Amino acid sequence: MAMDALATEEELAVLSSIYEEYFSDNSDAEGALINPELLLSFELGDVNTGDLGMEQEKLLTPDVLTARIGFMRQQLPYQFNPLRHVSGLTAWDHPELFAANPQPDCLVKNQLYWHQAAGVHSIARNVFSTTPNPNHCTGTLISDEVGLGKTALASSFMAFLNQCILLQGRKQSLPPVLGEPFNSCVISSSHSHVPS
Repeated sequence: MAMDALATEEELAVLSSIYEEYFSDNSDAEGALINPELLLSFELGDVNTGDLGMEQEKLLTPDVLTARIGFMRQQLPYQFNPLRHVSGLTAWDHPELFAANPQPDCLVKNQLYWHQAAGVHSIARNVFSTTPNPNHCTGTLISDEVGLGKTALASSFMAFLNQCILLQGRKQSLPPVLGEPFNSCVISSSHSHVPS
């Protein structure tokens, strides 16, 4: 029965007590349970300006950003379709629709927003290094508001990596964001900082 997969009364009681401990209004509590000043061991200099991780990107136009990440075909990764269906149909499911001439009104231009291209650029700029360093952070936290396209950003960065691997295999130039000082980097599925 489907009800068997639901939480037990004991599990709900544990969750309820955890919630009460952290989120209830305890008038007799002596301050917050977690002191935010103890959590940070570094300065977040640009938190107040809203540029955290985007210090360079905030100055770049959409054309410059997409050129620097190598998205030259309609400012999209090579693997992305230049058109999308307004209701989500794909070119794989309905190839005749996407091949129609003239183009039906239900197909619109597929595009990345500025903040998504800036996110791809920022991630690439921050995760690669010229020399192996076990302390170099190769991860990124994407913390846009709901509905701003974190999934599109993540899939765009994966397409960027795929595109770079393809270019590297063909001995072609990598996108400028991986240029100086990163021109000696090798894109690898296991390490983002292995020199060639």
